[in-house]
Amino acid sequence: MARLVFRNLQREVRGFADPGDTIHFTRSSAIVSETYGIYQLSTATESRFILDGRIMAGQFAFSSEAEATSVTIGRTGAIAGLNGLRLGGDDASVINRGAITVSSEGISLYGVGGSAVNEGTIAAAYGFYLDGGSAFFVNGEHGRIDAIYEAMLSFGDAGDKVVFANHGTAIVSQGGLAVQGGDENNT
Repeated sequence: MARLVFRNLQREVRGFADPGDTIHFTRSSAIVSETYGIYQLSTATESRFILDGRIMAGQFAFSSEAEATSVTIGRTGAIAGLNGLRLGGDDASVINRGAITVSSEGISLYGVGGSAVNEGTIAAAYGFYLDGGSAFFVNGEHGRIDAIYEAMLSFGDAGDKVVFANHGTAIVSQGGLAVQGGDENNT
């Protein structure tokens, strides 16, 4: 396990990190990419990312298929572009204390057992997006979601448990909260 710290980084980052690494992008880091800002390999399981800088990407600012990946966007962290964070591995977690301003999906979880907590701001078409698997989403007391279509959009299967707890502010201009598929386990 290593701790990698990036200061004044000015490029996209692809395919690095070993299992269990902690990677910190400081507030002076800025990543601008036409595709992915950070792309994590699926073999780098149980990695922890701390994003205190800025990322602007044409696809996803952060994308990972690795299991048990943890991402924290600090108060100085800013995500912009088409999509924010996409975590496809099981047991992934996201804490947002910064700003996510994207055109489509703010935080997307595609694995089983994921969790996301928003204590910052998310401005997106869809604040939280879930496709398959059980997940827990919390919009905290200081969290704000400004969504066009849904604060949380879920496509689940029978037996999945999806929970969305709103303790902050969620403003949706054309939708609300959508759970499509799944069963009575969703709240």
